[in-house]
Amino acid sequence: FYRFLAPFSQFSRKFPGSCEERAVLSGNSGRFRDYSGRVGKDCEVLENRLGTRPQGFESLSLRHKPRFFGAFLLTIWQKYGIINYAIVKIMEVVMALIPNFYIESVVTISVLVNNAKKCIGTGFLVGDLMEITDGSKKYGLYLITNKHVVKNLSQIFIGFNQNGGTSSYDFPVKLTDGQQLFYSSHVNPQVDIIALSINATFLNNMNAKYHFFPLDEQAYTISDMKDKGVFEGDLVYSLGYPLNLGNTSQKNPICRLGCISRVSDLYIPGNPEVNFLVDAQSFPGNSGGPVILRPELSSVIGSKSQPQAALLGILHSYIPYQDALISRQTGETYSIMQENSGLTNVHPVDYIIHVVQLERNRIGDQNISRYEMIIPNEQPQIELPAQVNAEESNNEISKEDNDTEE
Repeated sequence: FYRFLAPFSQFSRKFPGSCEERAVLSGNSGRFRDYSGRVGKDCEVLENRLGTRPQGFESLSLRHKPRFFGAFLLTIWQKYGIINYAIVKIMEVVMALIPNFYIESVVTISVLVNNAKKCIGTGFLVGDLMEITDGSKKYGLYLITNKHVVKNLSQIFIGFNQNGGTSSYDFPVKLTDGQQLFYSSHVNPQVDIIALSINATFLNNMNAKYHFFPLDEQAYTISDMKDKGVFEGDLVYSLGYPLNLGNTSQKNPICRLGCISRVSDLYIPGNPEVNFLVDAQSFPGNSGGPVILRPELSSVIGSKSQPQAALLGILHSYIPYQDALISRQTGETYSIMQENSGLTNVHPVDYIIHVVQLERNRIGDQNISRYEMIIPNEQPQIELPAQVNAEESNNEISKEDNDTEE
């Protein structure tokens, strides 16, 4: 067992002498605590902190923080036994790259086909900051999706999961009375976005589980993207319900990983481009889904790391690859084959904000309910237990953020 741990822990067999201890520990809450300091000549402080001294070694030398794993594992094996070690899950690594409330902000959009609901697209909820009262932010809620998803439809169904259950419910939403539309679309015909005001009181009464992207905190505009160093090669996630996969008992979006293929054009002042490209395959049903920046805590020289996830835009179409079948005899094209190139067009957040303002003006501030929501501060983090105590570990309860209505 010592030989197995040797590459990880760098044990050194030597006479008592000074050694330096430095280890970064954290509890399940993710709040890091830094324990560092000089250890005495006989390493008594280190021995007391670890609980025991590894047998056969006069002192323990920890030269690098990552190598603390081996020493810690060895101590637990000696003190608690390998079975107890497995139970308490020492050194469990947790990496959450997509905040959970992002997932809960994505909804299905369905229609009735032969008396059965069919998922035709994706939507997501955003929050527009309305006011700040006594330090509390209050938002108006809006459904965001693509214009082509709801075009020529008089009614759609928006799918939400239920709180505390395993079922979901599709809420009917009327889009027009035959004379006027009950939503707003962007004035630029090249921008494929609509916004629909949402009454969250109704969702609360129906026990719907939902959240939203606060546009003032969890979204990057073009200016933000440029300032934060979002460029080609940065990784992104797309969330949606392709291929009618939203018709399940629980509505959980499909996540796909890709990267930004081209975005620098948007940073050129006066450029009329309304899209940036991502390399993430999309299929029917993905339309209207959010595109999210993946956090990256490391970067190469000359680029910036991305410490948090953020909404970058809305997916609306893929770029097809076309090839022609030409007759060798006549030289004429008699068939066109089309395939998905894997490149997807994404409207940046700026256009979402424009459409939300149009819908806000259409409804009128006096008719928009304000909702105070608790926005979880979920960031990518590595959690390393600070104490080897199964009882304490079992007593730690993670509390879910509950939506509260003002």
